[in-house]
Amino acid sequence: VNNQDLVDGFLNTLPFKSKDILRNAFKDFKQIDEDELLDILQEFDCRLVVNEKNIKEVISEIAHKEIIQRPKYIIDIWSEELRNKIIPIISKISLQEMYINKVPTSTNLLKNL
Repeated sequence: VNNQDLVDGFLNTLPFKSKDILRNAFKDFKQIDEDELLDILQEFDCRLVVNEKNIKEVISEIAHKEIIQRPKYIIDIWSEELRNKIIPIISKISLQEMYINKVPTSTNLLKNL
């Protein structure tokens, strides 16, 4: 999985405010509210000290943990149960379309009713 796709996918799982804070941290680390950033990082059990130089790497590690490692752990635990039920493989494009369709716009809300 491409690292940027992994981070983008992770950011798509976050609330808008958290996503904006992290994106702003990537662009201009010195201008963000450190307390808000630390609150977000604590939600993911991040114990690293983040700074302008390592913020992208730290978020990439968190994204890998949340998007790859956690689901793999669950799959490993439930492998016997899941082995009997074939889950269709979701392509990268269809996954992105799912995220776009879940953004709460008036069009999407009406379409999903």
